[in-house]
Order: sequence, then C-alpha cells, then structure tokens
Amino acid sequence: MLRFILRLALWPLILTGRLLRRLLAKPAVRSFLIWCTAGGALLGAEWLGARLLLGAHHSALLAFTAALANCLTLWLLLSLLRIGRARRRLRVERFESLLALSPPRFEEYVGELLRSAGYRDVRQVGGAGDLGADLICRDRKGRSVAVQCKRYAPGVRVGSREVQTFIGMMHVHHQAERGIFVTTSTLTAPAARLAAEHKLEVIDGPALARLTAP
Repeated sequence: MLRFILRLALWPLILTGRLLRRLLAKPAVRSFLIWCTAGGALLGAEWLGARLLLGAHHSALLAFTAALANCLTLWLLLSLLRIGRARRRLRVERFESLLALSPPRFEEYVGELLRSAGYRDVRQVGGAGDLGADLICRDRKGRSVAVQCKRYAPGVRVGSREVQTFIGMMHVHHQAERGIFVTTSTLTAPAARLAAEHKLEVIDGPALARLTAP
C-alpha cells in the first residue's frame, strides 16, 4: 500500500521527466531553455544584490521589477526564436526558387553571387557548344576561373563523368587556373573525391542555400 501511495505521489514527477526528455531532444527547445536559465540566473543575482543593498523593505518593488524583467526577457527570447524560424523558412523558399529558374537564368544568378564575392570580368558563356564552362571570370588574385553550373533536383546527384569532363575542358580548352563547380544538388562520393584531387572548388546545394540566405 505504501509503495502504491509513493508511486502515485511521484507520478507527476515521472510524467514531467518524460516530457522534459522529449522536449530536450529538440535543439530549439534546448537553446531556449539554456537562454531562459542564463537569464533567470542573471536576474536572480541582480535581485539578490539589490535586496542586500537597498534592504528588505524594498522587497515588493524588487520582486515586481524582477518579474517584469523576466517577462521582457521571455518575450525577447520568443521573438528571436520566431525570427530564426522565419529566416529558415525564407532561406528554403529562396533556395527552392532556384530550381524553377531556366539554365541561363541560373547561370546568371551564379554570376551575381560571384560578383558579390569579389570576382570580376564575369562572363556568361553557357549554352550550346559552351565546351564545359558556363561562366568565365577572374578571382581577386587575377587568376582565370571556369565555372560549371548544374541546376539539378536535390535527388539527382552529380556523377564522376560530369566532373571529369569539366576538369578536362577547364584545363585543355579554357586554360583556366581554377575551376568552380556549382550545383543545386550534391556530388556522389567518387565525384567529390575526384574534385578534391584536382583542387576543384565545389558549391553544392547546402552551400548554395547558405549563400542565398537573406
């Protein structure tokens, strides 16, 4: 009987523990709780320090001020979380809009990104007979750069043959000193190894999403 009473008394704590474990499995919740804990500890220290300095007769005013500061802190943290979620949604929407672009428009967009990164003399040469390069430009050190742009769906990965073709044409025909391979998708493992062996810079889907983030 005593065991049953103890289990009944502890049941709310058990449920709370299970709920906390599920919540803490989410990174956003962990970040929120960390900020709340840090803010609460800071406000508690300030309240204790003010109480010691001003005396106990100001405790009601201090309690009200601390509660108000806690509410403002909570509102600020929730606002920051909402802004973060909105930025992530906007990032996805903007990246997904790249998939709807025509190949020439996608090449033009990549050219704009390169210009904003400090590349100069950016020329769009893609199309029929482009001989493996869609953009030609120069980096900040004046080196010639050939750029290949592949607007693929995220599930369609770039293979070794495409990377090998670009590397060959980059050196043989365009005589470029550097090469950049841009894709909205990702490279297969052999293609990624081939690119690394030839020091080919790769901007894949995840990297492109970060670059297009507001």
